[in-house]
Amino acid sequence: MDWNDIRFFLSVAENGTLSAAAKALNVSQPTVGRRMDALEQVVGRRLFERSQQGFSLTAAGEILLPHALRMQAEALSFLKHPGGAEDDLSGPVRIRLGELTSRFFASHLHEFRARYPKIQIELETSYELADLSRKEVDIAMVDTLPGHGDITVKKLAHYTHAVYGARSYVAEHPEAFTEDRYSKCDWITAEVRGDCGADHAWVMGKIGPNRPSVTCRTFNGLFAALEGGAGLAVCSIFSLEDNPNVVRVSEKVEELSFEAWLVAHRDLLALPRVRVLWDWLVGLFEVHRGAFENFREELRDVAV
Repeated sequence: MDWNDIRFFLSVAENGTLSAAAKALNVSQPTVGRRMDALEQVVGRRLFERSQQGFSLTAAGEILLPHALRMQAEALSFLKHPGGAEDDLSGPVRIRLGELTSRFFASHLHEFRARYPKIQIELETSYELADLSRKEVDIAMVDTLPGHGDITVKKLAHYTHAVYGARSYVAEHPEAFTEDRYSKCDWITAEVRGDCGADHAWVMGKIGPNRPSVTCRTFNGLFAALEGGAGLAVCSIFSLEDNPNVVRVSEKVEELSFEAWLVAHRDLLALPRVRVLWDWLVGLFEVHRGAFENFREELRDVAV
């Protein structure tokens, strides 16, 4: 398999159209098209669905993507400064993530550090939108795409939410599993800046004039109150679905589903140390996609 075909495949997957991929690669659009046709012939499967909106990965393309990203990361690891100077894959990379995503990212950082020990990660936990045109950070994760600037974007995850309660709390409040939960149960909310404001607004709309029993300013506080049995809370499923101390008591809250995007200024993404972190993040979320979108088990199978 030709490495250049993989490089073209990744550009089409990232940019969504042949014209955008051609611009990023500094080649002609027909060249990109020929490369994709050649790669599909080699693997014997269609890797993209073609439509008027652009190119989207097929199931075979989704399988190839994390492998291609690893190939690209390994190729970049061989890059050297001119004259054999110090490796390009060194120095700081600044990344801004929300509170919950920061926890997920940080829990896997040992994997990245094992491969790229000379890259220093500067993790900023904030819901403030970074000014990428001023290069405040190298990489950020957002739920609202920037409206301007020379920005590269990549859809990273689809967040799904549900209602949870501590095992001890729902054992004493069986109404938690019914619609009566909104009038008869205690509620915990997180009132912090960013997308989580929608969680608080949704809870307030459900419980009416009643005030939440506990209002937290961080998700760490919300999780502590939730596990301690202070009431119910609506949370993203990836943050709680594997927590043995809590029980999911509702199906998905469709109103609180949203897309998360990885964004970076194109100039900064050209730096090898930034690019390898970007590619590693895309691969990480691809491997763990199910944790963000799917329940571990059906609601009826959850035992208190």
